[in-house]
Amino acid sequence: MSKIETAKRYIDLHRVSEHWKWIDAAGVNHMSESDKYLTIYNRLANGVYGTVTDNAEHDSDGEETKAATEFAIEIDSHDSATGNPVIFEWCAE
Repeated sequence: MSKIETAKRYIDLHRVSEHWKWIDAAGVNHMSESDKYLTIYNRLANGVYGTVTDNAEHDSDGEETKAATEFAIEIDSHDSATGNPVIFEWCAE
């Protein structure tokens, strides 16, 4: 799944699902639709919307031995479209 598709799926699970509301007001007008979704994806992947968990593996010194390929974040019940908490999972491209 592409980054844009991932961002769209993530937004669709929210009470506020208009993607332009997820971008700072100053940035909405000059960004293409693709850039808006890529911005949302980058914020999602970098933990701006909450704690992201992944499947990376580490050795006893904390050094990463296997890069993460799967990620998850919880959407709180007050933010979700259903009113229930949702675990959103996605894979790296």
